[in-house]
Amino acid sequence: ALDEAGRLQSMFEALLRIARLESGPAEPTEAVDLTTLLEDAADLHGPAAEDRGQTLTAEIAPGLAVDGDPDLIFQMISNLLDNAVKYAPEGGAVRLSAAGDLGGVSVTVTDNGPGVAEKDRARVFERFYRRSNDPNGFGLGLSLVAAAAERHKATITLADADPGLRVTVRFPTAV
Repeated sequence: ALDEAGRLQSMFEALLRIARLESGPAEPTEAVDLTTLLEDAADLHGPAAEDRGQTLTAEIAPGLAVDGDPDLIFQMISNLLDNAVKYAPEGGAVRLSAAGDLGGVSVTVTDNGPGVAEKDRARVFERFYRRSNDPNGFGLGLSLVAAAAERHKATITLADADPGLRVTVRFPTAV
């Protein structure tokens, strides 16, 4: 009963955060050291990948920075890494990469799992959407990612990693 209550509380908190992002005024932003934030996210998810026999690699350019909410950006990247570790097979690979250019910063999470069919890619951002064979989660992680990206005027692109999925979040301008 306690475990279920904890799961329900987590779902409620995720829904509340999504609703606030979609309807509330933008939080004050600050210069975010994206390089350090991404390294911290990779460090956080490394043990889960290791437990599944996966390799989690991080190729992050030094000195990356964006203007935004560091907690929200961390949650966004954490959700993407959590999904990648969850869907990559045991012994599989997850890769976090980030680089900047004159137009902004791209952060990419790639796994070698089953991927997402092109026809389903828009739906994965809908609240409560889960694959029919996925008993885990609430279907809110990618909804939160989409709301956070919108708040930061970032775009999200899903592509085949052949095999697997490549998710790229493109922040429009670097600090």
